[in-house]
Amino acid sequence: MNVMGGYSYEKYVRNNKGINVKGFSTDLLEYNNVGMASSITGVNSAKSENLVISFFGRVNYAYNDKYLLTATLRRTALHVSAPITVGELFLRRPLPGKLITKTL
Repeated sequence: MNVMGGYSYEKYVRNNKGINVKGFSTDLLEYNNVGMASSITGVNSAKSENLVISFFGRVNYAYNDKYLLTATLRRTALHVSAPITVGELFLRRPLPGKLITKTL
């Protein structure tokens, strides 16, 4: 029997900041010098965090050097505004033929 397991953890943080201005004397500056605007019409900011955590594993079972059963499991939790859980289980049928094991 062969068993493997692990986990993955990812966190994304986004910070946004903005300012709305008007009244430039020329359009040549575009957004490169907002201090030259005659008035500020709005200021905004936002922050968001996303979290993804996964646990995964695999079990390989060989029987009589002829049959191989593999089971893979992955469970993922996403946290954006409310937690979401996703789980998967994969079972693979054994293929006909002899199991060959090679060690390097």
